[in-house]
Amino acid sequence: MRKDHYRGSFRRVVAMSPCYPRHSFQQRKGTLRTFFGKPITRRSFEKASDKRLRRTFKMFRTRYILDMALGPAPFDPDELADVPVLLASTRDEFYHDIGGKWADNLRDSAFKRWIIKKTSILMGLRKESYDLWKYAADKIDPEHTMGRSIGDTQIRRWVAWAGDSAPGDTWMLEFTKSTKPALHCDELRYIFGVHTVDIRDEKKAETSRILNDWVQSFIKTGEPKGLPQYRAQSEDDSRTVMCFNLQTGECTLEPGTLDYLYPAYPMDLDEMGF
Repeated sequence: MRKDHYRGSFRRVVAMSPCYPRHSFQQRKGTLRTFFGKPITRRSFEKASDKRLRRTFKMFRTRYILDMALGPAPFDPDELADVPVLLASTRDEFYHDIGGKWADNLRDSAFKRWIIKKTSILMGLRKESYDLWKYAADKIDPEHTMGRSIGDTQIRRWVAWAGDSAPGDTWMLEFTKSTKPALHCDELRYIFGVHTVDIRDEKKAETSRILNDWVQSFIKTGEPKGLPQYRAQSEDDSRTVMCFNLQTGECTLEPGTLDYLYPAYPMDLDEMGF
């Protein structure tokens, strides 16, 4: 979608749980050079063995375990083309992360509070906003604070920023569940209609049909059926989110489910250090 890449080959975008590194490759290139032991050039990579490349990336990935090791950065929604975007995230993206589960299950409450706060700030949450963010996160789910922090840092902060600042029209979709967390990728089998052929569970099949038809309406028309644009149209309005329950197929319009992220994370390049 970047303006310098866009050539008009598509008319609208469904962006599902987009994720970005917090630092540019240029800032991390020296680390990769150290692990690789050779110049960071196309020729060097082409000549290297598969074993060496796998070992190098494993070390590099471990060094940047708190976010994406590689990818386009910095993310700047102002650089996007003026194309309608349907943004989506799951409410509980990374509750299943191993490190997050470990921290959330700690019995030592003092150490648990310290490690969650320390890690969250290292991942990019503003130090001065942590208490406010934690209050909001605990209102959603007090049992998975670290899991929520990982999901908010890796994905939902970028979703919120794009929703507010992309040049084109934006709409917001949030996947939920009634009796269990809505995790990263939980929506894929529904959104692509896989469950519609699963005759063993008619409820899943019907939910899949509802979601698949709804997304297709956006693909065909450029406007999601029954969903106002995400951005508030006036000072009296709030950001509007379509919450889709993957277990029941119920769609509800909810105000500002991502609002707690705006004061918690830097959403301009200067504050992010670019």
